[in-house]
Amino acid sequence: MPSPSLFLREDALKRGVELILRAQAALGDAANDLLAQHELGKAHHRALIMIARNPGLSLTDLQHLLRVRKQSLAPITDHLVAKGLLDLRPASRDRRMRLATLTEKGRDLEQLVFATIRDRMANAYRHAGPQAVGGFWDVLTALAGEDPNDHEG
Repeated sequence: MPSPSLFLREDALKRGVELILRAQAALGDAANDLLAQHELGKAHHRALIMIARNPGLSLTDLQHLLRVRKQSLAPITDHLVAKGLLDLRPASRDRRMRLATLTEKGRDLEQLVFATIRDRMANAYRHAGPQAVGGFWDVLTALAGEDPNDHEG
């Protein structure tokens, strides 16, 4: 195994950032045509993914996960509601808080869009092997600022 100091050099760190950005773009490109057919963009896709993984998510929590302002999130969620993909309901404890859940149509679309990138992810995971995938998840978890013990399968 190469020395960790090789991965901590500035050029290696920049290469890592470049690869993350290129991988994100490649995965997005795979889904763009399907999203465009439904008059949706990347921001809608990001919202669909987060809500699918976290049903009943508050709009405030969604805003934080997506790292967007309230004013930027509203048009996205409004559009998803208008397309029949998202259901917003008041929380039982605080009626001012709205909780986001995908409708059946929204879940179907999210699964369809995911299917366009699933094979690419699975092939990359197979190619890298289980130990590399575990390390990859550890790196992404740390970059996301999440607890490394909170891996969800």
